[in-house]
Amino acid sequence: MGIQCHTAAKCRKPKDGLINNSRFCKNHECYQLKRISNSTVCHNQKHCSGQSMCLTNVCVPVQPTSYTCKSQAQCRFGEICKFELCFEPVSILRENEIDGEDLVATEDDNDL
Repeated sequence: MGIQCHTAAKCRKPKDGLINNSRFCKNHECYQLKRISNSTVCHNQKHCSGQSMCLTNVCVPVQPTSYTCKSQAQCRFGEICKFELCFEPVSILRENEIDGEDLVATEDDNDL
């Protein structure tokens, strides 16, 4: 059973600072964006390397979409133009997940 919540504040942890920005409440359960292991807080894209992007102050893994880009304006909202491809975040991770399995966002999760 997950951590029960009504607001994102219930999902946040003391002393986690800006990383708390990546935690949220949906359907009364806490979730956290999956982040690159050992990554620190990011303030912009320059703080994230390789196939990752800065999203709500954490570097999250990204996967390529099926379309190319020359500039950020050619990618959709929530995506980033890198290596001449648009990339999107891979997935979200349930806050209370013990075995580390990903909970992949579905069409219904687009209202996050």
